Amino acid sequence: MYVSLDIGGGYLKYGLGDKIMRMPNCTAVRNKGSSKVLVGDETERIDGNVRFSDLTYTRPFERGVLVNTDSETEILEHVFKDSLKVNPRAPNIAGIIVTEPPFTPLESQAHLDEIIFEHFAFKSRSKVTAAESAVYAHASSASSSTANDYFTKPFLSVDFGYSSTYVTPIVCGVPIAGGIRRLDIGGKLLTNYLKELVSYRQFNLLDDTHVMELARRNVCYVSLDFRKDLERSMGSFKDAADIRLKYVLPNFHDVLKGYIISAEDESKDLSNVQLVNFCSERFVVPELYFHPSDIGLNQAGISEVVEQSVSACPEEVQHLLRKNIVVSGGNSLTRNLIPRMSQDLGPSCKVEGVKTKYMREDDAIVAPLVGMMDRKIENGTLTKKDYDEKGPYHK
Repeated sequence: MYVSLDIGGGYLKYGLGDKIMRMPNCTAVRNKGSSKVLVGDETERIDGNVRFSDLTYTRPFERGVLVNTDSETEILEHVFKDSLKVNPRAPNIAGIIVTEPPFTPLESQAHLDEIIFEHFAFKSRSKVTAAESAVYAHASSASSSTANDYFTKPFLSVDFGYSSTYVTPIVCGVPIAGGIRRLDIGGKLLTNYLKELVSYRQFNLLDDTHVMELARRNVCYVSLDFRKDLERSMGSFKDAADIRLKYVLPNFHDVLKGYIISAEDESKDLSNVQLVNFCSERFVVPELYFHPSDIGLNQAGISEVVEQSVSACPEEVQHLLRKNIVVSGGNSLTRNLIPRMSQDLGPSCKVEGVKTKYMREDDAIVAPLVGMMDRKIENGTLTKKDYDEKGPYHK
């Protein structure tokens, strides 16, 4: 039996047997009062005595690279001991399978191996990219096909992650390294941009990253006609009625989680809650996926990046890649993202959201984990014996 671990900059997704679980990949301490370190899902268990802005967060991964091994070790201890309740040294645990972004620096790879073998003493470690596992899960779930499609058909994976977005062409189960592209826009950057917009126009929420992260997921969407929606948002209230909305901020006493005010509730007395008015911010923020230059980032938008990736592949498979574009990652759940990609890429491309055999609402998030749990991974395996004899840089 193998422990499966999909390591994301924002969340850890992990599984054993038929268990599929996830928790934030971070630790936090209170700015005042208790010095206790909150680990993983403990950072989301906030009562009325603590605000999210009272916490200082530490994330082990920055831009997809492991930079804080002590914090990551603490989080993984919480995962194995308290959540999965598994002993990595137990005879029934054969090893661990982990995801790793393409072109990860050797130092980061070595640090993760050190945690796996020296701290937890797993018997073996196998590595795979999230793109490969997500596409494998998607191919396995298709009603008219089997997992063999993964090894016979070309797929183009677009993974919208927390730190960045990866486009990975996969042909016959093998990623084409020369076609892999990275867009330095992810959920973290979008949340920070939303914080800046709201703080400049209304309230200072620069310290409320967690609150604004939840707000972004609830209110933001991708516009199918950006110029038209932008003009409407600057027009009369009536013209922008379907764009404008009011969002209640949590006060951590009687309101522990932010929510959107419905049309029926707008007529009620709202003097006892703190409101944020959203309008153009709702679609301007995710528009960065398509126009990174809006914030001065010298990179192509996701549609151009997809074309760059396809064009870097052999000509014989380019048209097949365009017909099998599979979108995954938590930020792919942003409303209208997939229709906008289809619209920009044109009729020659077919874009669809990833699906797994479980048909869950969060398939886009757990697909890499499902693929890891279903697939026997032999490539990239390192045993503890080889690690002890040859070191972390051994291939």
